[in-house]
Amino acid sequence: MILAYVVPIKHYATGDFEVRPAHHAEISSPFHSFIARVMVEDGQFIEKGSVLLELHAPELATQISGKEFELEQSRATLNKLETGARPEVINALAEKVKLLTDWCNLGDKEVETSQAALNFRLFRRNCGWFS
Repeated sequence: MILAYVVPIKHYATGDFEVRPAHHAEISSPFHSFIARVMVEDGQFIEKGSVLLELHAPELATQISGKEFELEQSRATLNKLETGARPEVINALAEKVKLLTDWCNLGDKEVETSQAALNFRLFRRNCGWFS
């Protein structure tokens, strides 16, 4: 019996059998996608960090295009703000502000005049002056 522990004995397996992996890992994607290309062969040994497959995500591509467009718009707006307005634009806007201010002042005077006329009519009616 002591010889069994000292002398190495070779073991062989015969017959049909299936070899299964010691580790099973699931891979998932945070967005809706499908596999475009598999980069490894079945049973191939891979290193940590290896690229296994290429995903195609149509929704993600659309979102990226939209965000790139938003980025371009934001850069254009930033450029306008950094450059500042041209003098002719500033002058035109200043004229518009002056015109609108004059209109507001005229409207205030018209409201005051109408209020005074109404008060006078109410006074006349209350005092019995009808004409």
